[in-house]
Amino acid sequence: MRKSWIFSVSGIFLGVVFVLLVVRVFWLQQFQAETYRDNSRLQQHTVIIDPPRRGIIIDGKRRVAAASNKVNVVFAEPGALRDVDTAKSVSITLQNILDMPGHEICRAIFESHNSGYVRIKSGITPEQRKQIVEARSEGKLKGVGVQTQWVRHYPMGQLMGHLVGFVDSESIGKAGVEMKYDEVLKGSEGKDVLVVDVARKPIGAEGPGSKAIDGSGLILTIDSAIQQFVREELIAQYKKHEAESAVAIVMDPWTGGILAMVSVPDYDPENIKSEDIKNTLRNRCLTDPFEPGSIFKPIIAAIALDVGSIGYTDQIYCEKGDYRGKGFGRIGEWDNHQFGNMTVRDILAESSNIGMAKIGQKMGKKKMYDGVKLFGFGRKTGIDLPGEDAGVVRDPGKWDGYSVTRIPFGHEISVTAMQIARAYCVMANGGRMVKPHIVKGVVDAANNVQQINGQ
Repeated sequence: MRKSWIFSVSGIFLGVVFVLLVVRVFWLQQFQAETYRDNSRLQQHTVIIDPPRRGIIIDGKRRVAAASNKVNVVFAEPGALRDVDTAKSVSITLQNILDMPGHEICRAIFESHNSGYVRIKSGITPEQRKQIVEARSEGKLKGVGVQTQWVRHYPMGQLMGHLVGFVDSESIGKAGVEMKYDEVLKGSEGKDVLVVDVARKPIGAEGPGSKAIDGSGLILTIDSAIQQFVREELIAQYKKHEAESAVAIVMDPWTGGILAMVSVPDYDPENIKSEDIKNTLRNRCLTDPFEPGSIFKPIIAAIALDVGSIGYTDQIYCEKGDYRGKGFGRIGEWDNHQFGNMTVRDILAESSNIGMAKIGQKMGKKKMYDGVKLFGFGRKTGIDLPGEDAGVVRDPGKWDGYSVTRIPFGHEISVTAMQIARAYCVMANGGRMVKPHIVKGVVDAANNVQQINGQ
């Protein structure tokens, strides 16, 4: 009886083990097959990446704002250096060649999330490249190679920093047109898959591979000469008034093309690790809404004339500098000016707050709101640069007596410098809305130009 019980238990145990083995085999074949296949492939193959050349960026006069040049880069395959002793040996050998701390090389290898590639150092000299090739042939640098790589340069520096932007270590655009047009600029990489032996030496190619396709170039609407004049004058005023920031925009009112756009403080795309980088990275022409104040008066006056709330020769009494009323409080003039009867032209020439407040009362909430929205305030202009803010135009249901008298001289509303620039373009070109843009055309690998913005 006891033997029968032992046989039963043993049979059940073996049956359970068998079932578990079957489940494990099924799991490996159905769900883990690709993982093990990839691991095996990593041991038997290596992938050589041929990076494309990122497209050039030039200004409207064909001056280079961003371009890529080739440099030698040392890389490692972390998947081939999982053994700690091997990784240490490789790091010591590279340390002596590259004049780079061995512990930094080890950390780069072990912290990499890419088992096939991690960059160790770029811009090595021809002599360093020669030493690495010799060390590889002697078997001292398992899993290490040298490749050429494109490095981005920005010859105009701070002058075009906010407009052109910059790329990260993987050549991905992170600001400016580099970010907005990353898909156009980056191209597509080529790949060659090589079969390697146990020492990771190539013994043949697997298939024909693919060739890199260089990225397309961009032609900007910017004229760097105008950009420089504007920046110099803006910085002079910025320093004179000890301002926190300053912006300036020069724009073609007929096409919407930006001829110059300056935001200070600014930055050099090739040196973006300064202490105050978070402050300098913002292109305040787009990102920082503000209450416009008196520069908003011509826009409201244009709306009032267009809807017929006032005429060009209408006389508006400006209360000798002291306008009071129920529901809107007291309104005065800057520097205590005292004005009497004035036409809309005089009101704008003298920048009368009271005159504008009375124009706002004549229009009323709906006409003023509709006109402000028609000029594009309260929404993004759609300029081809990242980070644009829409500003704030409150719904007229939330306005009161103060709103209808304050908005006409630029209070209770927030706008960006780009929105103001576009609004003035509308007035300058006779009433036609334009779309601000900084890129005029795309240049492909065959130097064919495709115009994408403007006229």
